[in-house]
Amino acid sequence: DEMSYGWVGTYSINDFMQSSTTEPYVTMWKYTEEQNRTNLVRRVTDGLDRAVRDDKYAFITATVVQHRRVQQLCRLQRVGQQFFTYSFALLFPKGSIYKDEISWEILFLRQEGYLEMLEKQWLMGSGEDVCLGAG
Repeated sequence: DEMSYGWVGTYSINDFMQSSTTEPYVTMWKYTEEQNRTNLVRRVTDGLDRAVRDDKYAFITATVVQHRRVQQLCRLQRVGQQFFTYSFALLFPKGSIYKDEISWEILFLRQEGYLEMLEKQWLMGSGEDVCLGAG
């Protein structure tokens, strides 16, 4: 039996995989097509459930999930490094009086290390073992 993997089929990662021209994403999408998309799940909770039940299934998801579903996550193990990153943008109407001011504030927050601190806090977790006492 081979390992299987998947992700939430309605999330942006699916669009990324489907349209990517770069390895390993091309191969990952080809595998998904060969599986008739049965490796995809409808919700994050479905992917976590499947990974807990099936020791040959790896669920690919955002690291933000770390903070949710502690009981399930304590039975799973994260491996490897982050390989799919998101970039976000704030969009303003042309000529907005706020664009320059907010751009400068974001630059300041980045230079002072605040954005990195928030990323670690909210996207990577606190570093504490949330599984202690989670039973």
